[in-house]
Amino acid sequence: MFKKNAEKYGVVSSYDQQLSGYTTSLDKTDTETFKKHEEQALQIAEEIEKNTTSVERSTVENGDDEEAKFSAVVRDSTYSNSNLNNNNNNNSINSPGNEIR
Repeated sequence: MFKKNAEKYGVVSSYDQQLSGYTTSLDKTDTETFKKHEEQALQIAEEIEKNTTSVERSTVENGDDEEAKFSAVVRDSTYSNSNLNNNNNNNSINSPGNEIR
């Protein structure tokens, strides 16, 4: 994509796969400062994960509820499975409601 944009439009991207402009490298040497920062990070992560809003969002993002909340088709309770089985090809000319008028 980046190569194509450069060739076709003359647009050169500043994207860096290492994301060095967006992250800070950590010095992971076994020092007291690193241990303290790691402990603080774990504590903050625990607080975030215990937050009810965070748990709800995580469930939506990673759980099975996403379809039910955002994309599942809600059918009237009078619409039974037998209706579904009898009319499972909505594009067929013979299907009820698809008659040529």
